Formats: sequence, structure tokens, C-alpha cells
Amino acid sequence: LFLCQPSWASADDPFKALPEYAVEDFEQYRLYAACKPAKLVIDHTSPAALQVGLTEEIARLTAEAFLRRAHIAMVPEQQPAFMRTVVFFGDSKVGTEITVHFMKMLWDALSNKAGYSSTWSHTVIVPYGQNNKEQYLSALSHLLKNFIKDYVAQNAEPCL
Repeated sequence: LFLCQPSWASADDPFKALPEYAVEDFEQYRLYAACKPAKLVIDHTSPAALQVGLTEEIARLTAEAFLRRAHIAMVPEQQPAFMRTVVFFGDSKVGTEITVHFMKMLWDALSNKAGYSSTWSHTVIVPYGQNNKEQYLSALSHLLKNFIKDYVAQNAEPCL
């Protein structure tokens, strides 16, 4: 059994009062959204994808369409949000990396600061030479379908 509570916790440690969580609970934590909307962020830094016509706008419209069909609520781009769905395009040595992250704002007790951390992430690499607009959209669709499947599994309760 994997425990999230550190084994080094002492009697005067604030973690000591926290319950121990099993792996199943961690899986739910990774994607659980409590019916709150997330912000969609497109981070497009891939010259190779731009070269074949996959713009940030096309990536955004594609992701928005998938998320809307799955009834995943999104906040407008200019509004703050505690959660983010991030779609990243970036070039590497072998091809263009496309990654979908689900990020949550987390608080760090040691530094007393909050920040975003990826709690779910999958990546596909589209090799150079096979990189055309359809390949990029196919890879993005595959990643979004995986994200939605996992997200819906952890947020199956209807939001009232």
C-alpha cells in the first residue's frame, strides 16, 4: 500500500493529523475538479507545427470542441482559475512534442506559497518527416480523448 503521508512525520508535525490515503484516493485527486471550471491554456512554441498550418487558434478551437462535447466547464481566458488544462506544442530533436496537462493550484506548507502543478500529463511526439497538419490534429485528438476519459472517470457525479 502506497501512503501519501510521509513516514518521517513526528508528533508535532502538521502532517501527522492528516489521514493516510491509498493509491485509489490519489488517482481521484489527480483529476477531481469538484464541478469547478478550468482554464484552457494553449502553449504553442513549435515552428514545425506552424509551418504546416497548425496555429494556436486551430489548436484552441480543437481543444475547446473536445472539452465542450464532454461537458467540461471552462472559464474565459482572462479570468483566474484554480485549475488549468494546458495543451503544449514544442519542438525537440526528433519531432514535435504535444502534451496535455491538467494542472491544479497547490499550496506548499513549507514555503507558504501557492502555484500550479501538473497532476495529469500525457505526451505524444510527432516525428519530423511525418509532421503534417492532420498528424498533429490526430495526435492532439488522441491526447484529448485520453484526458477526457480519465477526467470523466474521476468527475462522474453530476454537477448541480
